Amino acid sequence: MAVEYLLVIGKNIKRLRLSRNITQKKFAEIIGVKPNTLSGYESGKRTPDPKDFRLYYELL
Repeated sequence: MAVEYLLVIGKNIKRLRLSRNITQKKFAEIIGVKPNTLSGYESGKRTPDPKDFRLYYELL
């Protein structure tokens, strides 16, 4: 279940980012992470800090 949760979060971040035509590199700069970290979030391989979820969605 935890893996499915991470995939949903990552897919939502990616969907929102793409809907606003923002590259991974640019969004990573905006949120203060490396592009490979953001890629890990979007693929479900890494977990963003839950306290940052709201920030990410507000920025998107």
